[in-house]
Amino acid sequence: MAKIRTDLVGVVYPYNTDGIPMGVTLAAGDTVPKGAVVGTHLLETSGTQTPEPPAGTPEQTPTPDGLTEPKGNASRAEWATYAGGLGVEVPEDAKRDDIKALIAAQD
Repeated sequence: MAKIRTDLVGVVYPYNTDGIPMGVTLAAGDTVPKGAVVGTHLLETSGTQTPEPPAGTPEQTPTPDGLTEPKGNASRAEWATYAGGLGVEVPEDAKRDDIKALIAAQD
């Protein structure tokens, strides 16, 4: 099973393949539950194979820094994770569009 990278600072809020939050919080070293969708940049790579994305997942384009920008109808959690990887501070009450605006303002 895949694990969250041990050097991760913060937590991950996974969702299922239908885009519904799973209601769990994962921290560094935690095992990713079956059926959870987590960005590959958050997974431990040494000795672990990265799971294939579920069928129907929109194409994602890696950015120069190795992060993958969420596409399609990505969840708030995906955008928050992406923003965190870019070093953008996201308020707890920020909605998905607010997070996207914060990221755009960094460009």
